[in-house]
Amino acid sequence: MPEILEAPVQERELEQALGVAGPAEKRAIERGGAVLVSSLITADARVLGSHQRSMKGAYRRASTGATALLTGRVVHHVLALPSVEALVPDATLSNLLNRNLRGFLKAYTRAGVLAHYFGRDHLTFVRRPGALVGYDVGRKGSVVIEVFVGLDAATVESEEAAPGVLTLCKRSPEELVDVVHRTLADHWGARRTRDDVGAVSGPREQMDEPPAGAKVGTVTVPIGTVEVHVAGDDVFIRTDALGATYAFDDLAQSFSAAVALGSAIDDDLLAPLAGAPLEGARPSDFLDALRAALDA
Repeated sequence: MPEILEAPVQERELEQALGVAGPAEKRAIERGGAVLVSSLITADARVLGSHQRSMKGAYRRASTGATALLTGRVVHHVLALPSVEALVPDATLSNLLNRNLRGFLKAYTRAGVLAHYFGRDHLTFVRRPGALVGYDVGRKGSVVIEVFVGLDAATVESEEAAPGVLTLCKRSPEELVDVVHRTLADHWGARRTRDDVGAVSGPREQMDEPPAGAKVGTVTVPIGTVEVHVAGDDVFIRTDALGATYAFDDLAQSFSAAVALGSAIDDDLLAPLAGAPLEGARPSDFLDALRAALDA
């Protein structure tokens, strides 16, 4: 039977909640088991994915993906795994959300909110976009999944967004999270252990922005866009797609080296994405964006 460490559910400031992912991932790796941390947040803010373009006044989280729109009360779930199959034996890097989100679907449905996952980067509630999801994968295979569930309004930017969860299930936030945690453990057949995750760091720092005048290539993809900015020999990657932070960083270095050396712009440059997860875009989209930037 797998074991899942649950940190006490508590109200946190947004900055504190966004700082949970790092310590949770570290604890999951150290203990070789899953860690679940849920925070109750009250905030009106935009939370960017790790590789989105910076936005004035916005916060940045550990996981990749699109912007989470926070309006009022929000439950922020962090699930950290030492490896993708830690809770679900048939989970792989190519289906990590599909497999690991099933427990959340069951949990919210049991709480009174019909939940589905149809791919992409969000859960649906009553078949409408509801909760923004992001993930990151470490070089050695650890996984962090973040789920932003809006209690007063959806966290997905969509004209068809679902209403806030509490208007659908008529529970208190504490009661809702308790049902979710108990159902997750049942779904995964996991023994629950209560403990803290340790010191919480601050939110992820904003990324360095490309300098003014950088050439930009943009490709529209199923999840937002892929942007490649070229300034001299420096290349910056910005995207709404889901993937691994280390792979995006390595890809930018690969592109930078090719630009500096005047090397061929071909598929060999995409080696950093080999074996890494990627959803909402194709590797070739990044190469097309680089070519567009160089031709700008």
